Amino acid sequence: MPSRTSALAALPLLFVSFAPVLASPSVLNSARGGATGRIQPLKVLSGLRNPRAETAVRLSNARVVLADYPLIKHDFGAALSEYYGKPLQDISNDEIDAWLLDSAAYISAAQAQQQEVNSPIPKTKQQVTAYRPSDYGRAMVFRPAPGVLIDVKGSGAKAPKQTDHGNGLATLGEVIREFAYEQLVNKVFVHSKTGARTVGHYAVIDAGFDVKFGDGRVDRAGLILRQAHSRAPGDKSALSIRETDHIERTLRRYGITAAGAYQNEPYDAINLQGAKNGAVLDFGGFLAMPWFEKPAYHFDHTPEVEPKAKPLIVPGDKFPQPDERVRAPFNLWGFTETHVADPIKDNPWIWSHQLAKALRDGTATRTDAEQHMHNLLDPVEAQLHN
Repeated sequence: MPSRTSALAALPLLFVSFAPVLASPSVLNSARGGATGRIQPLKVLSGLRNPRAETAVRLSNARVVLADYPLIKHDFGAALSEYYGKPLQDISNDEIDAWLLDSAAYISAAQAQQQEVNSPIPKTKQQVTAYRPSDYGRAMVFRPAPGVLIDVKGSGAKAPKQTDHGNGLATLGEVIREFAYEQLVNKVFVHSKTGARTVGHYAVIDAGFDVKFGDGRVDRAGLILRQAHSRAPGDKSALSIRETDHIERTLRRYGITAAGAYQNEPYDAINLQGAKNGAVLDFGGFLAMPWFEKPAYHFDHTPEVEPKAKPLIVPGDKFPQPDERVRAPFNLWGFTETHVADPIKDNPWIWSHQLAKALRDGTATRTDAEQHMHNLLDPVEAQLHN
């Protein structure tokens, strides 16, 4: 087993000692599955909902800290070969990182022109045209080549302001957690053989500047690159109630819920966001639970919204509970660090933000970020294929 680096030793909470270490540099480099359980990404702007052109500027200090190379090669193999003028098998991961930065490491011009919600943004003079679909507040879609679209969360707002989700940004810790959760849920969906899919996540980028919050806190800014997809209008899910019920029941078998937020309520509010093709996206509200005990309602049909609404899942003989044979290990994915059932206080959130701070401070490296994914995902892989 490889020896731990000084950065690993400096982050004992991040790097749990019993997570197995594989010979390859990252579990994300495994060829298994490729795009299995993911969508076919959009290739043309007409698939987006009312996209508006907008100027974006290149980030000069951005760097890739995580990448799903099999998914990137699956979706962009031809574009990479054309960009580098050689066969895909001859293109290195470092070259793919450079292509990702050249394609998507940008921030909205409006974001770069102010310092109310972020530190000064290091940028170059390079500008591109990005596209912001309707209802996109902190994400834009980039088109680095014909037939190539990349959805980027955290790429800035049109009018940044110090409000919830109004600053146009995402923290690096937040997107590291979301990247890990998409990997987890994808593994669950593939193992369950239910046909459920995720919107795949290509990479996480350290944006090279900080997010500033109204209470004086600062956090490193991050970008998460996703498969381009089409959404329903408004802040709604394109998933039907039946699909929501089916997916939530599948997740609960593995000890996961999309009703992670508002755990102080007497019911669960299932907040499953879906693309128009039925794939699941936006994993920020997901949470691993030790067990389930409350009735669960569709997020848009809770008792507060519809007093006569009926729950989708009711406690009783057929109330879905985690299957100990396949559940995501709660000591990793749960909230044993804080003992608070909250997606922004669970172990992946805490450890991902510790990693983000260490990356910002220079006490952790890309290798440590990949080790973080190993420690979260390898035990899941072992559990599912035991």
